[in-house]
Amino acid sequence: MGVEAFAGRVNVTLNRFSKYLSYAAYVLQYRTLSKRKIRERRWSEYRRKPPEFVQTLEGFYLYLSHDKEVSFRIAITGTYTDVGDRYITPLFKKLANGSSLVVDVGANIGWFTFLAAKGAKRVVAFEPEPRNLALLERSKQKNRCQNVEIMGRAISDNVGSVTLSVSDNPGHHSIVRKVGDAEMQVPATTLDAAFPTETIDLLKIDAEGAEALALRGAARLIAERRIKAVIMEWNVEVWDDITPLEGFELFKTDGEALKRNQLPKGLCNLYLRPSS
Repeated sequence: MGVEAFAGRVNVTLNRFSKYLSYAAYVLQYRTLSKRKIRERRWSEYRRKPPEFVQTLEGFYLYLSHDKEVSFRIAITGTYTDVGDRYITPLFKKLANGSSLVVDVGANIGWFTFLAAKGAKRVVAFEPEPRNLALLERSKQKNRCQNVEIMGRAISDNVGSVTLSVSDNPGHHSIVRKVGDAEMQVPATTLDAAFPTETIDLLKIDAEGAEALALRGAARLIAERRIKAVIMEWNVEVWDDITPLEGFELFKTDGEALKRNQLPKGLCNLYLRPSS
């Protein structure tokens, strides 16, 4: 076993041991073995007095919103897993390190933006919702990130203006489906327009159903093989045409290869890289 592999195993073991110790402490504090009850108690305490920002286990600072899915999870664990996906953060971190350009579409409060900033030369984050945008700007200032650009735009398949449906959950705003009673007009652009000559080393897309639009608006980038890797949220319900996936090899975030006729039926994350 190589030194790097051994160090990786040691880190995994230490992280697991740390989690067990934390769980034991909460068992004693709340006098219950139920993970569900412990989580409910911690959520109740979080809502009463949420922290304005946290320092993550990755070492960067992050200003938080009020949602239970992202901000709460980061606040209580110091890290983030998406839709039960424990592979996405390690995969993203591996691909972002040493990259010249990382693009974060649907940045939300910026977990992947500032994770990328630690290892990439340049990071461009797209987030159209004003409150999330303000949190991103505050985190950028707190982390003193000179390599991060924050763009207050939606990514779509056309340049112009789009209607953003605003959810009570700050991570669920969408330009393709109704997620709340409030709406607002936001500027939109395409990836082709935003990056006319650049090569994107890593493209992350979590756009609440607009992932297909984002890839359609990157047709030239894809045709010219100027996107080296994509990590994106997959939801079969919002894909009526998988043509934008042509030209890519498809994988789960754990590395399992996928065929286009055997794409997952549920919500998950996919890793795409150009076909060889």
